[in-house]
Amino acid sequence: MIVPVSDAASFSIMATQSKTKLVAIVDDDDLMRGALQGLLKAVGLPAQAFASAEEFLTSGQYARLPV
Repeated sequence: MIVPVSDAASFSIMATQSKTKLVAIVDDDDLMRGALQGLLKAVGLPAQAFASAEEFLTSGQYARLPV
């Protein structure tokens, strides 16, 4: 989604009011995981980063993802 600068505050409010419980970031690149997690935090979305699918699945966090 591309959000015009004037609508960025509205997008942030919508994002935090959504029913999202967790955004899972799965990437083997540490810098990419950190960048994505920072971006999501900036718009008010809860996120957790994982280095692999196996790490994500063994964490049990998949149960917190929206259905």
